[in-house]
Amino acid sequence: KSFEVKGIKNAIIMNRTFEKAEVLAEEGHWVAKDYSLFNECLKEVDIFICSTGSDGCVVSQENMVDVNKMRKKDLFVFDLCLFAVKKIKNKLK
Repeated sequence: KSFEVKGIKNAIIMNRTFEKAEVLAEEGHWVAKDYSLFNECLKEVDIFICSTGSDGCVVSQENMVDVNKMRKKDLFVFDLCLFAVKKIKNKLK
C-alpha cells in the first residue's frame, strides 16, 4: 500500500504460488504473474524488489546478463535474502 502513496501505479507481483501473488496483487490493484515468467518480467520493470527467506539471491548473474541484453535502460535490483541476513546477525552475537 505504501507504493500507492508514493505514486507507483503499476507493479507486477510474483510469488512461489500464483494464488498468493493474486491475493497480494488484488490489494494494490496490480498484476499477478506466474513465477515461470520471471526473466520476461525483469525485461519489463524499472525496479525489482525481492524479499525471501532463502540463503541466496533470487537474481543470478546469469539472469542479469540475459536481461541486460534485452533492456534499453538500467534495472535497479534490491534482492534481500533475509535468511542470509539472519545468519550474519547470529555470527555477530
